[in-house]
Amino acid sequence: MAYKIPVVLLILPVIVAVLLYQLDTFDPVPYPDHELTPKQPLFVPKRNSHMLHGSEKIGVGQLLGPEDIAYDPITGVIYTGCADGWISRVMVNESAADSKVERWVNTGGRPLGLVRGHHGELIVADAVKVSETI
Repeated sequence: MAYKIPVVLLILPVIVAVLLYQLDTFDPVPYPDHELTPKQPLFVPKRNSHMLHGSEKIGVGQLLGPEDIAYDPITGVIYTGCADGWISRVMVNESAADSKVERWVNTGGRPLGLVRGHHGELIVADAVKVSETI
């Protein structure tokens, strides 16, 4: 009998609150389709004419499908991995025509990513072989 009074004292305020505030139904908000549709179609040019403005091509005809580059700021050398498995070093001079391309290391695979390590080493991500430090 003693437990009935605390139970009633707990349940009674909940019932009173439900009757006073009348719980709202759980309905989704209407989808704002008129706000999400664009007013005019967006036209983007297929080619950006300013993308290569001021750049020069280096190693044309000497590098077979270069994938990635890593720049060594100390020596000024650009390393690139090519489709034939060679990692080439490009010594950049004042003009792109004066730049020298040297086949440096053949990984025997397909070097896809190059990055300079903290201690100056060149780290290669190869599609065929396990990563090695050169």
